[in-house]
Amino acid sequence: MSRHSYRISRRLSGKLYFFPALLPLVEIIPLVLTALGALAGGVGFASRKLRKVLVLSLVCFVVAGGIVIAAMPDKEVRDDGSRAVLAEKLPVTTVVKAYQKPADFADLPRFTDLWTVKTKHQLLSSPVVSHGVLVIGTYKDTVEAYALDNGDLLWHFLQDEPMFTVGKGPGNIVFAGEGLHHTQSAALTALTVPDGKVQWQREFLGHIESPPQVSADEKTIYLPTGPGGIWAVRVADGRVVWHQAIGHIDSTPLIEGNTIYAAAQPDETKQESLFYALRADTGAEKWQTALPGMPWGRAALSADGKRLLTSTGLGQIGVQKDTDHGWAMALDPKNGKLLWQRDLENMPVEPGSYLPEADIMIHTLKSGKIIAVHGHDGSTAWEADIGARFMASSTLIHRAGKPTLLAATTSDGVFTVRDAATGAEMARRLVLKGGSSAPVVDGDRIYVATPYRLYAFGGIGSL
Repeated sequence: MSRHSYRISRRLSGKLYFFPALLPLVEIIPLVLTALGALAGGVGFASRKLRKVLVLSLVCFVVAGGIVIAAMPDKEVRDDGSRAVLAEKLPVTTVVKAYQKPADFADLPRFTDLWTVKTKHQLLSSPVVSHGVLVIGTYKDTVEAYALDNGDLLWHFLQDEPMFTVGKGPGNIVFAGEGLHHTQSAALTALTVPDGKVQWQREFLGHIESPPQVSADEKTIYLPTGPGGIWAVRVADGRVVWHQAIGHIDSTPLIEGNTIYAAAQPDETKQESLFYALRADTGAEKWQTALPGMPWGRAALSADGKRLLTSTGLGQIGVQKDTDHGWAMALDPKNGKLLWQRDLENMPVEPGSYLPEADIMIHTLKSGKIIAVHGHDGSTAWEADIGARFMASSTLIHRAGKPTLLAATTSDGVFTVRDAATGAEMARRLVLKGGSSAPVVDGDRIYVATPYRLYAFGGIGSL
């Protein structure tokens, strides 16, 4: 089950989406045509006017079958779980405006609105800033880059599915991943910035809802692929190192030394998770621990190295239910022993944010609240009601010699910057509603993405 299922009924990217899970029109048509075929056959049988209605029935079934077959993943992907995309089939980047390296931005004396631009496509992923450009994925199946100084669109390229994931790689590499709940197979694309040239692409059975984790030597990435499990892939060319089908995993794993820590849902009919420790070089299992709920949280290692801090939950993003719930917990990194566990009043949005200087884990709850818990025992450090709901996590802002800040944007359009250690609010702005992106920081500036709007604020250092 996808973490990102929205209660909406609208036409996006040429696809009709509706509750429960951003299901596109291509998945509805076969059902409709099959129903029409059955209805036509029944009417024909009842009225004995067989010829025309039987032809209509046959056409409906044939078209429905054709759509289902066309939507199926490639045989190699179905059999092997993954395949490399041929060089001649890689996306071609369309340049809209020549890139010019922006001048160094001076720190501002106060928190200031810098610019706002309206975008052609509905923004979906959380953005990244790398080598002078902001890169983001859209509902229109595109990866796009914007200039940092004024928000001008620089380039874009087209994929086959909504682009939910963008993440930084080593050097000037950025990774972009496809995937929503309906996605049967999804491509991970490695591109370079600021030019946006695609280097390689690999297709996986499943969907990609979180960016990969890069190894310490920057030679390997560890990628969650939803029901496809976790894959170790070479950064240089996208070749597979190993694969572990540990269950449904949507969160970026944590890597420490030669150990990967990740939670997965082995049986999607049960709201239970297993937290795994795997060998980073081979994928072999070291230990596993059962946890309640579904694996919504990304793990963090405490500053003293004695606790793995993470979370699980029940619910879906964008859908409010009385059964929504969450848990925060700490595990022993050596053997997976549960050290403590506490209830959260609502489902935490992946990932949490760990503040090492205060030893607190900050959880962004779907209900619009942020709660910080102490790493040693899970007790509450602070909590704050921000807005009506969250569809994206918070972002830590580390500043040399100054207190760490926390930025967050609710889907009802409340953007705030807070002191991460205390929860005290430092700045607030109202932005366009419906956002599913976490803010991204670059120096003294912070960028906020919402549907059809991109915002830039400056003066982070002044707060």
